[in-house]
Amino acid sequence: MAPASLGFGVEIEAVVQPYKIRPNWSPYQYYERLAQALRNRHLSAVADTAGSQYRRHPEHYNRWFITRDGSLPASTTGGNLSLEAVSPKLRSDGDWIKEIDLFWEAMRKVFKVQADGHCGSHIHVAPIGARFKLEELKKVAFAVCYYEQCINGLLPTERRNNNYCKPNSQSVSHLRSLLAQPSSTSLRTVATELKAKSTTTEICNYMQADRYVCWNFANTVNQTPGTTSGTIEFRGGRHLRGRFRTKRWITFTVTFVLMALDEGLVNSSSSYTVLRSSRDDVTAFWEKIKRYANQLGLESMIPSSYTSMNEGASV
Repeated sequence: MAPASLGFGVEIEAVVQPYKIRPNWSPYQYYERLAQALRNRHLSAVADTAGSQYRRHPEHYNRWFITRDGSLPASTTGGNLSLEAVSPKLRSDGDWIKEIDLFWEAMRKVFKVQADGHCGSHIHVAPIGARFKLEELKKVAFAVCYYEQCINGLLPTERRNNNYCKPNSQSVSHLRSLLAQPSSTSLRTVATELKAKSTTTEICNYMQADRYVCWNFANTVNQTPGTTSGTIEFRGGRHLRGRFRTKRWITFTVTFVLMALDEGLVNSSSSYTVLRSSRDDVTAFWEKIKRYANQLGLESMIPSSYTSMNEGASV
């Protein structure tokens, strides 16, 4: 039985321009400005400080954390600067929609968000107050493989085959050889091999060579509390510039993981249907996502057509 809800967090990369540029201010002072705007809206928030090392800060996962992004320059031409906004831990069955709305209200009060295809978004999901069980990870991992072509069909052009979010099958040679020309037989091989894995490390190594993949399992490896987040990370999300697309990609990610857990296709005894990134297959996949989102009361958060997700990119 799949859980009825999941915990999640979102990381939003952005290039922004302050509405009021202050001479000699560092990016960190602007980060604090955004954190204060969030606090003014009764959201808990803290900003990174100058001189701190770029690293994850799990002590801040109970509030919004405004920090620099390691993949983008701290400041750019024309008064722009880059940042990453890391949300607190949220619940898919909680009032997270209001939280996202208030975040973007604060962001737009302080900054003009620039269009920049170098930016992306990362969404982390995990059971609430727990870690994924080994069998649950196998279900999600197989769903990532099985639906890979359809998921790729949802991505905007700049996120497809992006070096920071490669399809998982392109990261590991063994998986690439099985899924380059998928068949029911090769999908059965993937299912059999995943079911044989006895540790989270084995599952992670099967799914990726590094963390720069569409679905990153690296945070599930170390089971010692406090050392890793225990989350599966979706790295394929677009550059987010407002509340509507933020809610779309959160809803898709959470819904997909819950669907993967519920379907449990890795344990199917039937022949697997091979899915492609064709219009028909992606449409059918999106209709399934919408049905699961409706069960969660979230169908209004995603568009009726997958072409609104991929913004007209060809399939």
